[in-house]
Amino acid sequence: MRLIPVLSTAPLVLAAALPAQNPREAVQVAPYSLDTATEIALASDGDHAVVVFQDRDYPSDMGIYATRSDGRGVQWSAPWKLDSGPANADRTAPDVALTGDLGVAAWLDGQQTMSDDHDVWFSLTGDGGRSWSASQPFPKAGFSAGYPNEVTAFEALATEGRLYLGQLIRQVDRSSQLWVMASDDGGATWSPGVRLNLNHSVDVDGFAVAPPGPPRKPQRPPPPRARASTRSGRRGLPAAWRSGCAGAMTAA
Repeated sequence: MRLIPVLSTAPLVLAAALPAQNPREAVQVAPYSLDTATEIALASDGDHAVVVFQDRDYPSDMGIYATRSDGRGVQWSAPWKLDSGPANADRTAPDVALTGDLGVAAWLDGQQTMSDDHDVWFSLTGDGGRSWSASQPFPKAGFSAGYPNEVTAFEALATEGRLYLGQLIRQVDRSSQLWVMASDDGGATWSPGVRLNLNHSVDVDGFAVAPPGPPRKPQRPPPPRARASTRSGRRGLPAAWRSGCAGAMTAA
């Protein structure tokens, strides 16, 4: 119980108790017709909420699905299959981000090499998750698909009508390069990739993407070996980053 003082014109302070909120019952999002829903990601903005998850029927099918609801999350749509290509390609680590009606769902996908050397694939929505575009591989800063430049981690962000996607790309010497791209047209085109860990002595193991402000903790951080922080915004730092990818990123 929380006590709230209420002031009136008379010199009197009243205390009112806020009623306790009763949690709603759990709502089933993925139907039983799907095998095993794992590795979920959730995003919401205003009247839109989207859950993206992996349906893991190993090894015959590892699909990526999306379902949407209004901002209350009471009723959810039938799942929309996002991935394409061979059903038994290795797919994992889905992520989703929304800004108004615009959104991007992304995941690690091994279909280009039919191995666990992943690239990022993505699908776009322009109507709050009611429908999704055909999936496609995300631009990889000129690197080839799969090994030896597989993507080991990525993260999507959507804010104020702009989409971002950062990815950690492994190199032949097993070091990693951290790249980020941005889109101002709902994902139809993306800015040139901007590399953030320009100091070759800094090996990035994990990172997080966030709007300008205090950076949040990485979602998937392996044990840290070094730490580097790059921040930018409309008032901050390198011109190439400021013009194409205003945001904030912390690497660990």
